[in-house]
Amino acid sequence: MVLQAAGAGTGAALLGTSALGQGISNRPITVIVPFGPGTAPDTLARRMAESFQQRWKQPFVIENRSGASGTVGTTTVARAQPDGHTLMISPSTLAMSPSLYRDLAYDPVKSFEPVSQLVTIGFGLLLHRSAGEDVASFVRKAKEQPGGLFYGSPGKGTPHHLAMELFKQRAGIDVTHFPATSFAGAYTELLAGRLSAMFTTITIAKALPTDGSVKLVGVASAARLPSVPDVPTFAELGFSGVDIVDWYAMFAPAGTPKAVITQLNASANEILQNPDVKAWFDIQGMVSAGSTPDQLRSLVTSDITRWAQVIRDAGIKPE
Repeated sequence: MVLQAAGAGTGAALLGTSALGQGISNRPITVIVPFGPGTAPDTLARRMAESFQQRWKQPFVIENRSGASGTVGTTTVARAQPDGHTLMISPSTLAMSPSLYRDLAYDPVKSFEPVSQLVTIGFGLLLHRSAGEDVASFVRKAKEQPGGLFYGSPGKGTPHHLAMELFKQRAGIDVTHFPATSFAGAYTELLAGRLSAMFTTITIAKALPTDGSVKLVGVASAARLPSVPDVPTFAELGFSGVDIVDWYAMFAPAGTPKAVITQLNASANEILQNPDVKAWFDIQGMVSAGSTPDQLRSLVTSDITRWAQVIRDAGIKPE
């Protein structure tokens, strides 16, 4: 079976399973990650690319295009040829960016073909011991010193930033944001005690070095997470509505042929059910998700609305 690539002038044929295993051509497929090496999206993308490459017998190449909370790499994908040879693995920042940047070069819904949700990763609150031993003591201290405590994030508009803004709204506290230029920079400040708290993914929290001065005190999920079963949810601690799940999903440029999207979706969902892959997810603190393209489109649309409200309520102005 041969599928003609979308778009005039591409000159590329997409070859089906009879020609090259399960691949679409003999050309490499570039998977753009809009964040740097070693981040959760990058780690996931490399594991998925390895699995796709084994199944399709076609090269999958990871390309990191970081900057501006993921918008640099995302713009690259939106402008790529929609011939199936450029993909993106993005976290939920895709749905946050419209409320944070005035002049995005893409529309998070219209500029992409959703392929499949891949995994979810829970978020948790890291606390320096100087700010309290648990969530309750941190909230008490924050209320005693409005604006006097500082929390960190890898930058404005990151999920880490917006997670804390949501928690602030639910807890009725005022703590001051310190946007670092990287997660490592923010965590260094937290370890030193110059910051009191920060949100991060459970994946990262489990792997962080600590001298005992920083600990994970709460998880922002509906139920306790298997990877950190001793850490309570915020709902258990009396703070409802702090349910923050960072999803990671695969997208292609708008106009990518439907047959290619269908093939990508089928393979992605098969990979997500592989026992070895799921075991790897467990180690990483990820939960296998999977979806249809339409389900992913609905998720992006609903999250755009949800985070727009959080951003407005936090008084964050778009740049």
